[in-house]
Amino acid sequence: MIKHLIFDVGQVLVEVKFQEFLAEFSDMFKVDPFLLVKDRSEGAHIEFMVGKISGEEFHQKTCEFFNHFVELEKFKSLWLKLLGGQKNDTALIVDELSTNGKQLSILSNIDTWHFDFCLENIPVLNKFDKKFTSFQLGIKKPDPAIFEVVAEKLNAETAECLLIDDKVENVKSAREVGYQAIQFQTAEQLRKHLNDFDLLTS
Repeated sequence: MIKHLIFDVGQVLVEVKFQEFLAEFSDMFKVDPFLLVKDRSEGAHIEFMVGKISGEEFHQKTCEFFNHFVELEKFKSLWLKLLGGQKNDTALIVDELSTNGKQLSILSNIDTWHFDFCLENIPVLNKFDKKFTSFQLGIKKPDPAIFEVVAEKLNAETAECLLIDDKVENVKSAREVGYQAIQFQTAEQLRKHLNDFDLLTS
């Protein structure tokens, strides 16, 4: 029986405007955008995401890496542009789940700047009982350990947890440790899967 629904944030609850961000970032730092997407698995942004460095250190390391200085506030403003607005179709589903008394949590690979932005600008986040982030846990998806840690913090068996995430690697990893999981594509598709789990009334 599923007792906890655990939502990703980016592309599930919040729009991610990566192409627009990439164009502006590459223009600001005078760098080929191809170099920015060639390997996104390591670097200062990952250290920032898992809480190893502060936002100020992230800014400094990025400027040093690209050998181009940008003022901190200008850099932070650009970084926040990666996120857009709330995905209202998904928010409606979250509202319904909350009204029905479901236990809702967030599990997101996210840094402190983006998380603060979401708390201030994405109202649906108020519907979630627990908020788990990579920068607080010091680990990120798809590492299987993060799913085990979250289940433990929820005082739940992994089989009682349902992950809703847009990335296939996160879905696969969660399933490997015993979670139920849905790869998010659209709100309509999510609603259908939740109905299959008897978690929605319609």
